[in-house]
Amino acid sequence: MKKLRIILPAVLLVLLVAGALLVSTLPLIRTHDDVIQVIREDAQFTPNDDITISYLGEYASDGHALRWYIVQNQEHTLSYKAVDCQSLWGGWSYVTNIYDASTYAPDIVHVVWNGSDICLMNNPDCKYLVYQNAAGQESTRMEFSTSNLPYIFPFQLANGTADFLDYNGNPPLLLM
Repeated sequence: MKKLRIILPAVLLVLLVAGALLVSTLPLIRTHDDVIQVIREDAQFTPNDDITISYLGEYASDGHALRWYIVQNQEHTLSYKAVDCQSLWGGWSYVTNIYDASTYAPDIVHVVWNGSDICLMNNPDCKYLVYQNAAGQESTRMEFSTSNLPYIFPFQLANGTADFLDYNGNPPLLLM
């Protein structure tokens, strides 16, 4: 019994120290500026680089948030980044992963996150997303409004195709 009184606190102390070391290696964040700094460090941008990183929105699920950021210089968009943030206590989070988004079309990007394809649509020329089943019949139509850009949503494409359409219904942005 005396050994248990000595071993149990020792094990708890070791676990506490191991947990503290693990958390100390993860980038702790509280604000969007903290995340932007983590993105800058990950991409190895220097303070002299003429880069602007701006928060766009997030998609949340199960205590995680996928926060979307746009990376731009004065001339054009360089990339979109999605940052997986795990919630902690007191408004704190930590960054678990930074994704470089894959491009479907200009300003329409996605990442695979927690087993789902999460899409960010930030293209003002895009009006609709139309899903078609394997037989080519329209199954779902999603309408976008430029006043609500960007849209962040799970992109569910089972057996079929999807088109991002312009205001005239033309499919210049064919996906699959």
